[in-house]
Amino acid sequence: GGWLGIMTKLVRDRTAFARWHYKNDPTHVCFFSVDTWQWWAQQYGASLEIIGADVILLQRGPPHPPQ
Repeated sequence: GGWLGIMTKLVRDRTAFARWHYKNDPTHVCFFSVDTWQWWAQQYGASLEIIGADVILLQRGPPHPPQ
Protein backbone atom coordinates (compact mmCIF):
# COMPACT_ATOMS: atom_id res chain seq x y z
CA GLY A 1 0.00 0.00 0.00
CA GLY A 2 3.01 2.31 -0.11
CA TRP A 3 3.40 5.34 -2.33
CA LEU A 4 6.32 6.31 -4.55
CA GLY A 5 6.48 9.97 -5.53
CA ILE A 6 8.71 11.12 -8.36
CA MET A 7 9.32 14.66 -9.53
CA THR A 8 10.96 14.84 -12.94
CA LYS A 9 10.60 16.41 -16.32
CA LEU A 10 8.82 14.09 -18.74
CA VAL A 11 9.68 13.50 -22.38
CA ARG A 12 6.72 14.77 -24.41
CA ASP A 13 7.64 13.51 -27.88
CA ARG A 14 10.68 12.87 -30.11
CA THR A 15 10.68 16.34 -31.64
CA ALA A 16 10.61 18.09 -28.27
CA PHE A 17 13.27 15.68 -26.95
CA ALA A 18 15.64 16.57 -29.80
CA ARG A 19 15.52 20.25 -28.72
CA TRP A 20 15.50 19.60 -24.97
CA HIS A 21 18.48 21.08 -23.08
CA TYR A 22 18.11 18.47 -20.28
CA LYS A 23 19.37 15.66 -22.51
CA ASN A 24 22.72 17.38 -22.92
CA ASP A 25 23.46 17.51 -19.18
CA PRO A 26 25.80 14.57 -18.35
CA THR A 27 24.21 14.19 -14.90
CA HIS A 28 20.86 13.26 -16.49
CA VAL A 29 21.31 9.65 -17.50
CA CYS A 30 17.73 8.44 -17.92
CA PHE A 31 14.55 9.94 -19.35
CA PHE A 32 10.93 8.89 -18.93
CA SER A 33 7.65 9.50 -20.73
CA VAL A 34 4.05 9.01 -19.62
CA ASP A 35 4.07 5.75 -21.62
CA THR A 36 7.05 4.54 -19.57
CA TRP A 37 5.25 5.17 -16.28
CA GLN A 38 2.07 3.51 -17.56
CA TRP A 39 4.10 0.42 -18.50
CA TRP A 40 5.88 0.43 -15.13
CA ALA A 41 2.61 0.66 -13.20
CA GLN A 42 1.10 -2.21 -15.17
CA GLN A 43 4.19 -4.42 -14.74
CA TYR A 44 4.27 -3.93 -10.99
CA GLY A 45 0.56 -3.80 -10.24
CA ALA A 46 0.55 -0.16 -9.21
CA SER A 47 -1.93 2.62 -9.72
CA LEU A 48 -0.55 5.67 -11.48
CA GLU A 49 -1.36 9.33 -11.04
CA ILE A 50 0.36 12.06 -13.02
CA ILE A 51 -0.03 15.41 -11.32
CA GLY A 52 0.68 18.33 -13.61
CA ALA A 53 3.68 18.14 -15.89
CA ASP A 54 6.34 16.92 -13.47
CA VAL A 55 4.89 14.82 -10.63
CA ILE A 56 4.27 11.07 -10.82
CA LEU A 57 2.63 9.10 -8.02
CA LEU A 58 2.60 5.32 -7.93
CA GLN A 59 0.82 3.22 -5.32
CA ARG A 60 0.98 -0.53 -4.93
CA GLY A 61 -1.82 -2.38 -3.32
CA PRO A 62 -1.22 -4.59 -0.30
CA PRO A 63 0.67 -7.82 -1.06
CA HIS A 64 -1.48 -10.83 -1.81
CA PRO A 65 -1.38 -13.57 0.84
CA PRO A 66 0.31 -16.82 -0.23
CA GLN A 67 -2.07 -19.44 -1.56
